[in-house]
Amino acid sequence: MSEQRPWNIAGDVIFTPSESGMIASNHRSKTHIWVNIDLLNALLGQSRGEEFHACDLTVPANVEGLLADPTGLSRSRPDRIIKFETLNHALVFLEERMIVVRDQATYSNYFAKRESLLDLTHLGTFHQRLGTDLRLRYRVDPDDWWYSQKYDPNTGDVKDNLYKHIQSAFIEEFAKNLELDGRNVLDFGCGSGLAAEHFISGGANVWGADPSDALLEKAKGRLAPGFHPIKLILESECLLSGIPDKEFDLIWLGDVLLFYFYPMDGGDPLLAPADLLSKLRERLTQDGRLVIMHPHGYFWLTPWLGHDDMPFTILTEYSNRIYSVSPSLEEMSSAIYSAGLTIDRIYEPLSERDPKNDRRAENFAQNFPLWWAFECRKGR
Repeated sequence: MSEQRPWNIAGDVIFTPSESGMIASNHRSKTHIWVNIDLLNALLGQSRGEEFHACDLTVPANVEGLLADPTGLSRSRPDRIIKFETLNHALVFLEERMIVVRDQATYSNYFAKRESLLDLTHLGTFHQRLGTDLRLRYRVDPDDWWYSQKYDPNTGDVKDNLYKHIQSAFIEEFAKNLELDGRNVLDFGCGSGLAAEHFISGGANVWGADPSDALLEKAKGRLAPGFHPIKLILESECLLSGIPDKEFDLIWLGDVLLFYFYPMDGGDPLLAPADLLSKLRERLTQDGRLVIMHPHGYFWLTPWLGHDDMPFTILTEYSNRIYSVSPSLEEMSSAIYSAGLTIDRIYEPLSERDPKNDRRAENFAQNFPLWWAFECRKGR
């Protein structure tokens, strides 16, 4: 009987062919390692040579943008290839990158929230990982990064990316189907006015609420006089105190409600999503609509796999969410129901632009919706 190995390939790992070897990918931990044939055979328990080579192809996910490739895999040809003196040295390297497992409890414990910015012993939430990469690796202020990955800092226009070809395109079409002339609209979490601009173009008076003075100034500068800025004080118990005492025909929440499900600090929300929606419901006219649009609960952060023309993906978490930030369909519907709202329609907009520049991104977005939107009205 052969001696049992003190290590195993992690059950989450899949292998894909690569030049002169294979790429071992753990899509749960977002780590990807190229290994040569000798090392692959050793991992599989087959006869092996003595040349053990590997290359870490892992790159920080989403640093180039919230809608950039979230796979965390460098698609460049492997370089900086490491040659290991022994198989054990290679195993240590692979264990540190979640490809090989010696202790299952230690491996399982890795997939938890981080305890601090410097805690690299846990996977952490999406915000924790991205925040660490931006602050420590790239020395970038997350607020400045957030604006620049979405907008041209010189013109204030939406960049020629998926924000423009999915989100902005959907809002523009949605606004055209509403009778907004002379109507009152509340854009809750308005940012620099992406949605407000479309509503104002339809003749609406828009009150834009946001915690950022800088973004409110940008929106006011571009959209006045139809835009009325409101500073949100998130720590205030009376979150809506700055909003005028009036009813709105449309309340829009774009890329904001998810932060009430999964706060950036990984803690508990200051206000539960259902409580926020309930407060906003009170500001709706009887026939008004409340629309929630945010990243898709299934596909936003799933890996971009397969050929550019035939993309596929896999889900690594849905009900139990450590990394993700976008709520599940059940979480969304439960919050909406608890707030006394009824869902009239759910939208899953796709990119309709012919892929020219980033073919992989466009083709993935044409097959898997990266946002969803819930159109709601007053219920019972």
